[in-house]
Amino acid sequence: MKSKLYKAKSVCLFLALLLMFQSCTVYKTTPISISQASQISKKVLVTTTTNSKLKFNRIEKTDSIYYGLKTVKGNETRIALKETDIVSIRPYDKSKSRSATWILVIIPIVAVIGIAIASMDFGPDFGGFGDGN
Repeated sequence: MKSKLYKAKSVCLFLALLLMFQSCTVYKTTPISISQASQISKKVLVTTTTNSKLKFNRIEKTDSIYYGLKTVKGNETRIALKETDIVSIRPYDKSKSRSATWILVIIPIVAVIGIAIASMDFGPDFGGFGDGN
């Protein structure tokens, strides 16, 4: 009974880690200007002069003011950005995010399944591998 409970907890932990790593987002290393960020309409990571990192779904320009748009509890929120407070803006890198998902999620899943199959007991009671009696 304890063995089944231990296996269930292990599976739950594994699935929780799987969900956590699927949401990883990787940003490009080369920063872009705020005008370029408003034109590309991608997720961006903004680093400010106070070393805080702000993640936005996109940046838009309205009446010569730049706004960072992010979704909070289902509502889109606009945050005004001052160009003097921004140190760098890094756009979302889709290809590296996919690669990170493969490395951190898919490969470990295949490894765990392989280890589980290798550790199974295929003794004489397995049906088909016995001495035929």
